[in-house]
Amino acid sequence: MVLKRFIAVKTVKQLKKIKKLPIVVVDIGFGQKSNKSCGVAAGKDFFVKLSFACAVCLVSKICAKYGKGVLLVLEAPLSGNFDESGNPIRRPFENNRSGWYHGAGAAVSMGALYFLERMTCKNSNIHLLEAFWTRGNNSITQDDKVATWIHNEIRRSRRRRSEVFNSHGPISKLVNGVPLVAIFKDNKLSSFQHHSR
Repeated sequence: MVLKRFIAVKTVKQLKKIKKLPIVVVDIGFGQKSNKSCGVAAGKDFFVKLSFACAVCLVSKICAKYGKGVLLVLEAPLSGNFDESGNPIRRPFENNRSGWYHGAGAAVSMGALYFLERMTCKNSNIHLLEAFWTRGNNSITQDDKVATWIHNEIRRSRRRRSEVFNSHGPISKLVNGVPLVAIFKDNKLSSFQHHSR
């Protein structure tokens, strides 16, 4: 039996209840050891760009520090979607270039899976939320700045509409459900998507 180490934030109402918890945001990049491919933001003034392994280590330490709970936001696909035949398909908010199952989406999804599995924190109060950042013409692209922007937007977000999407579960058995997805467009939090089941 796999221990569920992460609590999926499934609704906007649930997010509102835990928003006062410390927030840690990771813009996951899945690169080689010398490549600082992950952006991490925690608190108002702490943001850094790190390698994948260093990001896992740092986030584990930060989460361990907050025994009463932490909101971990990953800018990476945390759920999948399949058609009636069992073939992978895009989630409704993904555009033509960014499906969770191919190209960069697949690499980042795999990175998220490994990230969650490698976290060493024993804190059982880690609430998990997915951020979906679309990179448009005027979008911020540096990983540490994306993480900081997401952190600030989640912290100050007001109740927003939530749309339903279908999913066939979280990417990892370590997560107890499909996390809510915060959709960012043009550097702004535009909506939330929640799982239909």
